[in-house]
Amino acid sequence: WPGLDHGIADITAAEPLAQRIAGSNAEIVIHLAAQSLVPAGQRDPVGTFAANVMGTVHVLQAALALPTLKAALIVTTDKVYADPDSGRAFQEADPLGGSEPYGASKAAAEMAVDAYRAAYAAKRIGLGSARAGNVIGGGDWSADRLVPDLVRALWSGQPAVLRNPAAIRPWQHVLDPLAGYLRYAERLADDPAQAPPSLNFAPTDASARPAGSCFTSQSAG
Repeated sequence: WPGLDHGIADITAAEPLAQRIAGSNAEIVIHLAAQSLVPAGQRDPVGTFAANVMGTVHVLQAALALPTLKAALIVTTDKVYADPDSGRAFQEADPLGGSEPYGASKAAAEMAVDAYRAAYAAKRIGLGSARAGNVIGGGDWSADRLVPDLVRALWSGQPAVLRNPAAIRPWQHVLDPLAGYLRYAERLADDPAQAPPSLNFAPTDASARPAGSCFTSQSAG
């Protein structure tokens, strides 16, 4: 696209990332980079915490220094909640927690966001966190993904292996939360004092919302 500036940076390396963000002159920063796989987190917990916690801190710190910044949106996951097995859907004010490296690192990233709220508010910069549930859609070819695994099984002629056949999850197309992120970021930029500090993004239909899943209970616009 004309005028598009594309570059790659390691979020675990603070100084190169800060230089990259400083040169962007961005008004809105949306942070989606992460180690996003539960099994990978179990295999490499140190790397997972480095990417998901300190990577988020590096983005928050570098973005805060941008004189052009109006809003920063940090995307985490619905796995950030402590699970008391209450039988109800999670809401944004519920306690955070995690029982494995991926969920715990994302909950810690949320705490890092909270630690920066006062600094962002002092500059009248909107700061929010978005927590999405399971998504399907193009572009996700990672291991241990249900739809890609089913397609690979079909192509290979091999039986598909379901890791948790009794589990029920609220799926949503990836474009739905992405559209929500953009609306949320716009609200954070336009009215940082009134924008919600965090939002869940998941299906709102009760039939698609099993116990323990999150759902959108506030409005970004």
